[in-house]
Amino acid sequence: MRQNWKPSLLSRVSERSWKIGLNQDISDKFREKAVAEFRLLLGHDCLADHLHRSGIFESPNCPLCKKDEVMDRNHLCWDSQLSVGTPS
Repeated sequence: MRQNWKPSLLSRVSERSWKIGLNQDISDKFREKAVAEFRLLLGHDCLADHLHRSGIFESPNCPLCKKDEVMDRNHLCWDSQLSVGTPS
Protein backbone atom coordinates (compact mmCIF):
# COMPACT_ATOMS: atom_id res chain seq x y z
CA MET A 1 0.00 0.00 0.00
CA ARG A 2 2.73 2.43 0.95
CA GLN A 3 4.69 2.05 -2.30
CA ASN A 4 1.65 2.41 -4.57
CA TRP A 5 1.31 6.17 -4.16
CA LYS A 6 4.35 7.10 -6.28
CA PRO A 7 3.27 5.56 -9.64
CA SER A 8 -0.21 6.98 -9.15
CA LEU A 9 1.12 10.45 -8.43
CA LEU A 10 3.56 10.36 -11.35
CA SER A 11 0.83 9.33 -13.77
CA ARG A 12 -1.39 12.20 -12.59
CA VAL A 13 1.28 14.90 -12.93
CA SER A 14 3.03 13.67 -16.09
CA GLU A 15 0.71 15.65 -18.37
CA ARG A 16 0.81 18.89 -16.39
CA SER A 17 2.35 21.85 -18.21
CA TRP A 18 4.80 22.60 -15.40
CA LYS A 19 6.03 19.00 -15.47
CA ILE A 20 6.58 18.97 -19.25
CA GLY A 21 8.64 22.17 -19.17
CA LEU A 22 10.77 21.04 -16.26
CA ASN A 23 14.44 20.75 -17.13
CA GLN A 24 15.71 17.52 -15.60
CA ASP A 25 19.38 18.41 -16.19
CA ILE A 26 19.58 21.25 -13.67
CA SER A 27 22.91 21.22 -11.89
CA ASP A 28 22.98 20.70 -8.12
CA LYS A 29 25.46 23.60 -7.84
CA PHE A 30 22.67 26.13 -8.38
CA ARG A 31 20.56 24.37 -5.76
CA GLU A 32 23.43 24.32 -3.25
CA LYS A 33 23.97 28.07 -3.68
CA ALA A 34 20.25 28.83 -3.47
CA VAL A 35 19.87 26.74 -0.31
CA ALA A 36 22.86 28.46 1.31
CA GLU A 37 21.50 31.92 0.47
CA PHE A 38 18.03 30.97 1.71
CA ARG A 39 19.40 29.70 5.03
CA LEU A 40 21.47 32.85 5.52
CA LEU A 41 18.43 35.00 4.71
CA LEU A 42 16.30 33.22 7.31
CA GLY A 43 19.06 33.00 9.89
CA HIS A 44 18.80 29.20 9.88
CA ASP A 45 22.41 28.33 9.18
CA CYS A 46 25.57 27.00 10.80
CA LEU A 47 26.82 30.39 11.98
CA ALA A 48 27.58 30.87 15.66
CA ASP A 49 24.48 33.00 16.30
CA HIS A 50 22.12 30.25 15.11
CA LEU A 51 24.10 27.51 16.85
CA HIS A 52 23.95 29.52 20.09
CA ARG A 53 20.15 29.89 19.81
CA SER A 54 19.94 26.13 19.17
CA GLY A 55 21.93 25.42 22.34
CA ILE A 56 24.96 24.01 20.54
CA PHE A 57 27.38 26.92 21.10
CA GLU A 58 27.83 28.71 24.42
CA SER A 59 28.32 32.10 22.76
CA PRO A 60 26.92 33.73 19.60
CA ASN A 61 30.23 35.54 19.04
CA CYS A 62 32.51 34.78 16.12
CA PRO A 63 35.08 32.13 17.10
CA LEU A 64 37.31 33.04 14.15
CA CYS A 65 38.08 36.74 14.46
CA LYS A 66 37.90 37.19 18.27
CA LYS A 67 36.29 40.64 17.92
CA ASP A 68 33.53 39.85 20.40
CA GLU A 69 30.90 40.37 17.68
CA VAL A 70 27.89 38.18 16.98
CA MET A 71 28.57 35.88 14.04
CA ASP A 72 25.55 36.29 11.79
CA ARG A 73 25.14 36.90 8.06
CA ASN A 74 26.11 40.57 8.40
CA HIS A 75 29.30 39.65 10.23
CA LEU A 76 30.09 37.01 7.62
CA CYS A 77 29.71 39.54 4.79
CA TRP A 78 31.60 42.43 6.38
CA ASP A 79 34.42 40.87 8.39
CA SER A 80 37.57 41.32 6.31
CA GLN A 81 39.31 38.37 7.97
CA LEU A 82 36.54 36.04 6.84
CA SER A 83 36.28 37.40 3.29
CA VAL A 84 40.00 37.35 2.40
CA GLY A 85 40.76 34.50 0.04
CA THR A 86 37.20 33.21 -0.12
CA PRO A 87 35.65 32.53 -3.52
CA SER A 88 32.94 34.91 -4.67
